[in-house]
Amino acid sequence: MNRVLKSEGKPSLSSADATASEIHENFLRALDMLGEERHFVARDLYNDTLSKFQLLSQQSTGNEEVLRIEKLLKEREGEFQEIIVLANEFEQARKNLLDNDGWSYAQTYFGISTHYRNEDDGTLSVKLDGELAGMSLFEIFAVLHEIDLYKTWVPFCKLSEKLKSMRRLGAIGYSVGSIPALFLWRDCAFRAIACDLMNESSSLMISAHSIDSYPGVSFPDPPKRLGADRMIAKRFDALIEVLSPTRARTLVIANVDLKLALPQWLIDFFMKKFAGLLLFTLYKQAEKVSQNTNSQHSHRIRDNPFYAEWLVPKFGKVCRDRGWEMPFVSALQVLKHPPGSYASDTLSATKNSRFLSLKTKRLRRKCKVKTNYVEPLVKDYLPEQLARAEHLMEVRRKRIKYSNLERIPENDSFSTGGSKYLSKVVYW
Repeated sequence: MNRVLKSEGKPSLSSADATASEIHENFLRALDMLGEERHFVARDLYNDTLSKFQLLSQQSTGNEEVLRIEKLLKEREGEFQEIIVLANEFEQARKNLLDNDGWSYAQTYFGISTHYRNEDDGTLSVKLDGELAGMSLFEIFAVLHEIDLYKTWVPFCKLSEKLKSMRRLGAIGYSVGSIPALFLWRDCAFRAIACDLMNESSSLMISAHSIDSYPGVSFPDPPKRLGADRMIAKRFDALIEVLSPTRARTLVIANVDLKLALPQWLIDFFMKKFAGLLLFTLYKQAEKVSQNTNSQHSHRIRDNPFYAEWLVPKFGKVCRDRGWEMPFVSALQVLKHPPGSYASDTLSATKNSRFLSLKTKRLRRKCKVKTNYVEPLVKDYLPEQLARAEHLMEVRRKRIKYSNLERIPENDSFSTGGSKYLSKVVYW
């Protein structure tokens, strides 16, 4: 883990005698790295290019290319400043994750070790260190990415909402947690961002903390009821080191002020016991997503272009570069039929028919549930994908053999126009 945290991910930069056009191109590349959430690479590239530009501007004052670069720096000054600010934030997160002083062991729960440390301000910091294995990291990332679905799996979370998306991996979020039996209600508005280190060290770093305001975002009012208050997440730093497509080591450090009028020792006790449960529930939710293609997360994976157009190629490239076998993403593999493949008159005529056997009715209902047509996301298929599609279509034919639904034409095949029956077959 220390090897990952100490890896700087130095980019490949131009030579010392860079021309004005190369410098201009590198500034644009730094902005592209910001958009791709590669913050350390963006900072190193920006600083190196800026030093080269300063040297060039002293030698070529008033040059047309120099003026063009100065215009770029002025027009996008805010983005260049953001490169430095975010990189510094992740640098501090790296130091926090590397700091091993003062931690005391609390427990090991489902393979996740929990340590704690009392801070100078009287709050408690909790560190979780464990390995998640046996589950595709794609589903784990999807569960983390969908903030407004936290209420479906995070213990005691009653409300969660994504207020604003920021580039690829950042968001402004809001959540409310409660324990009605104890008359406790706590809400939290936070900003979470991630740093992509997959190309450098096969890892992803996350930094989050509470915020009171953000330009262009309207925050909900705090709960106004007995026992309600707004908690403060002072720090949340995490590192996910990908060891294989189905195994990752996770290191999390969190410092949260719950605003509870209880003895601190009691608060510390519950935090130490509850913290290790979060990673376990994350794993179990990802397992549910992989097994249920009709879940809310699965629908998000299919409907949001972020997954098919950015995340799938990203994970696919990582697997190819490291010689790993790309795992199967169940949410992106759905075999469906267009509405015209069913005879509406037959359905209406047999809806309440007493002549259908119970088995036939069950098959008809089962087939009917999975008949929403969606345009394919992938146009170019590999031979093994075509074979897999043909196999699934044959299974589908057998499944509806005993129903009165219209079947796929016998002469139709995936390679000769039957692709209209296939939706979202993706292997990453």
